[in-house]
Amino acid sequence: YSIAPIDSLEILVNGKPVARQAPAANSAVPVVLEFDNVVAMPDGGWIAARVTGPPSKFVADSYAFAQTTPVYVVRGGTPCVSKDDAKFLAGVVDAIRARVAKSNWRSDAERDAFKKEIDQARAIYAKLAGM
Repeated sequence: YSIAPIDSLEILVNGKPVARQAPAANSAVPVVLEFDNVVAMPDGGWIAARVTGPPSKFVADSYAFAQTTPVYVVRGGTPCVSKDDAKFLAGVVDAIRARVAKSNWRSDAERDAFKKEIDQARAIYAKLAGM
């Protein structure tokens, strides 16, 4: 349900759209869209729903956007891991670490504790990416 206009509802599996649905051309407000279909996930991973829409007086941003929290699906007892995603996230952690190196901190101990957490996150993503 949305009080703002909606252009599309997408179902995402592991970050990629696998289904798309648009409201009827003469859709009334509030817009009601339902997705009642089977989505194949033979390797597991995550699934989420996302809606987007045009600018509207009902949204503060430049356009309407909402996405559900992902639901994780495990097949055969083994979680699905995307090496590409893990590599990307390792790069994000590297960028955060570079920014931290240039930032002001209340104390060296506080900065060092934060860097330690960043390094632990980097190690996890590197392992998942096979780096």
